[in-house]
Amino acid sequence: IGLAGLLDCAANSLYLWALRYGSLTWVAAISSLYPVSTVLLARLVLGERIAVVQRIGLAAASLAMILFGVGATG
Repeated sequence: IGLAGLLDCAANSLYLWALRYGSLTWVAAISSLYPVSTVLLARLVLGERIAVVQRIGLAAASLAMILFGVGATG
């Protein structure tokens, strides 16, 4: 429980640091992908199957980040 609290505190601190010193556009886009980690952890830790709808969502989120990165550099 203590480790989870420390990791949560670190995550919140890093998020606030990124908001202050980083690009708000990137920070908002990347932080909106937090459900991806939940789905992948459920797959890796619990062995759950990823449904077709979830696969489509993961692919769409990945494509969106790729397009976002390409648009930022071009």
